[in-house]
Amino acid sequence: MTLNSMFYTCVVCFILPVLMAMALPKDKALTNKKGGVVSMFVLGAAVYFLSEILCRRMIFINFINDTDWYYFLQQEPLKYSLFYCSTAAFVEEIARLVIFLFFYRRFTGKYMDKMSAVRYGLGAAWVEAIAIIGLTVLKFLIATTADTRILDEIASLKTTMAGTERIIGFFTQVSYALIIVAGIRFRKKTICTIFAFLLHAGAATLDMWLGLLSWRYRDLLYVNAGIALVLCLLALGLWNLFERKAKQDVSKHSSGNANVEGKNAS
Repeated sequence: MTLNSMFYTCVVCFILPVLMAMALPKDKALTNKKGGVVSMFVLGAAVYFLSEILCRRMIFINFINDTDWYYFLQQEPLKYSLFYCSTAAFVEEIARLVIFLFFYRRFTGKYMDKMSAVRYGLGAAWVEAIAIIGLTVLKFLIATTADTRILDEIASLKTTMAGTERIIGFFTQVSYALIIVAGIRFRKKTICTIFAFLLHAGAATLDMWLGLLSWRYRDLLYVNAGIALVLCLLALGLWNLFERKAKQDVSKHSSGNANVEGKNAS
């Protein structure tokens, strides 16, 4: 049972996001672009790797973790959760914006679509899943080949729930990516980046705070699933709202041009 739960979590963390990205239909922007799907996923992966692993974690290790104020901050669950998660949300959303804005345009231009954003989010979710739980579980899984007694030290149910939590995390990362890419596509970068940051910081703070209050892991899964659902609906609703408004603007512009041409012809 424990071995199966470890295999399950490893598949979720290392393989599932890649398969999901490959299974998605190509959007219009990628139709004639060689390697567009892969580059989209890789750029998404760069978001988490550069912002969280290379930047934020290094700052915490070298400048924050050993300070007195940070020690005392950790004694207050809500303030600590808000600070820790807000910094994560800030660096990730800024990185998401910058990486997509300056690199992805080289591959597809400005006409990106929802599927591009989803792949972008899955790339970030892939590295996040590996960093948070995937490498740890894989290490124990490999260690069991030399000593099966390790299986007695691992809770199979919690390992399974950790993998399920990462699946939920895929949807939250995709939601943030949809909001950021919508901001770039529909020229609302500032408001969408702020919105993504607030949602990211709020959702992560709630999750961490409830965990520090010793909520049961299963209950946290239910809360996170609800949050992920709300985030997805908000992200898709925002995208569709901007898309409808853009079409209306184009229609008004076309009608205006037609009226001008008609007057000139008469």
